[in-house]
Amino acid sequence: MERKEYDPQIFAGTASYYSLYRRGYPRELFDYLMSRFCVESGDSCLDLGCGTGQLAIPLAQRGIKVIAMDPDQDMLIRLQRSSADLGDDVSGRIKRICGTSWDLVEYDFKVNFATMGESFHWMDRAATLTELSKKILGGGVAVISKRINHDPTIKEILDATIASFLGSKRLAGSGFYSHPIRTHEDVLRASEFVGYSEEHFRYTESWTKEAYLGFLYSTSYASRRLLGDRVHDFEHELLRRLDDAMSDNKSDVAIDVVSYTALTK
Repeated sequence: MERKEYDPQIFAGTASYYSLYRRGYPRELFDYLMSRFCVESGDSCLDLGCGTGQLAIPLAQRGIKVIAMDPDQDMLIRLQRSSADLGDDVSGRIKRICGTSWDLVEYDFKVNFATMGESFHWMDRAATLTELSKKILGGGVAVISKRINHDPTIKEILDATIASFLGSKRLAGSGFYSHPIRTHEDVLRASEFVGYSEEHFRYTESWTKEAYLGFLYSTSYASRRLLGDRVHDFEHELLRRLDDAMSDNKSDVAIDVVSYTALTK
């Protein structure tokens, strides 16, 4: 796998917000992954691009030994703190590695399955799957994507406020973000893995305007670092607009968690 340099500015300063406002995944997703890969307590998993542990911690709570890998050291520190709060049984099952998908070639570990939660789009996806196929024994790989469907009025407010402070072109680190053209499905189907499957887990959450703000501060495109000395003006303007649009400081958000999975041969 050709090594690419990770831009440390992509999620700089977001870890505390990521931990608080990137809500976890539904229990049904973890039930599905355990069944899909025929794994049980004591088996192992690589959570690649683990963030602050939204997948790693629930898996460890189910007895899975997790290698949690992320290029952002602050994310891993938050993961360690959150898992430690749940006791040694959970934190002891999580091994943290600071690194990117391009670092996988440097490790010779084997796992029963691998997960990537809202991180696959940052990688050389085909090359990552090729390397994972060498490290996964008997299970498979899961790419998890969370689609957040805001109320149209709320979405318009979020987009317009971000654009007025940061421009209409999506920022990411020290440059701009360009979403991959090929779908995750296409990349998985063309990989060394077989038995592609797609499952959806749909539910609704209630967000306050503070939750919207915290979520934006957790992102690569509207972080406090990007806003710089305009952060307080941004916060005031966004909360004002949301306050005008939301009754009782709450808005329902429809969530669609998509699990793209494939199995080892």
